[in-house]
Amino acid sequence: MAGSSEPQRGLRKAIEDLRQSRQMSPAELAARSGLDIQELYEIERGILEPTWGDMRRVAKALDVPFPEFCALAERLDSELTSQNPPKPPKDLY
Repeated sequence: MAGSSEPQRGLRKAIEDLRQSRQMSPAELAARSGLDIQELYEIERGILEPTWGDMRRVAKALDVPFPEFCALAERLDSELTSQNPPKPPKDLY
């Protein structure tokens, strides 16, 4: 998400929460989704911007319909943003 100091916070939290609720390790989710373990770590940490295809594979590996996965990520992003809004880039000061 352009302009955010913490891109896709809701998406990151959705992946982590769903993975943990299924007692799935990052390695297991990576294997089930076809992602490289390093890619998954980088997505969960907000370093890598995932593709739609990546997210569809993650949702399928977590056994969550893609629209529900997206809705959860959006809801979590709204909650996280209202609790702790992202700071504008420092070069705007």
